[in-house]
Amino acid sequence: MNLTPAQQQMILSYIEFLLFQVNQKSQDSNLDKQEMFLQTCGGWQDDPRTAENLVEEVYSARTMSSQGYTL
Repeated sequence: MNLTPAQQQMILSYIEFLLFQVNQKSQDSNLDKQEMFLQTCGGWQDDPRTAENLVEEVYSARTMSSQGYTL
C-alpha cells in the first residue's frame, strides 16, 4: 500500500501533534511516560472486551500479503 504525499503528511502531522502533547505534559507533571501517553491518547475504557479478546480479534483478522509496503 503506497500512501500519497498528502496522506504521508497527514500522518506525520498527527504524530508530531501527539509527541508535542506528551512533551508538554512531561514538562507540566511528574507522571511517568506511560501514564503521560495514556492521558494524551486515552484508552477504550467503555469497551467491554478484555485484552485477550481484543488480541484474539486482531490475530483472527490478519491476512497474509506478498505485496511490499512503503511510506
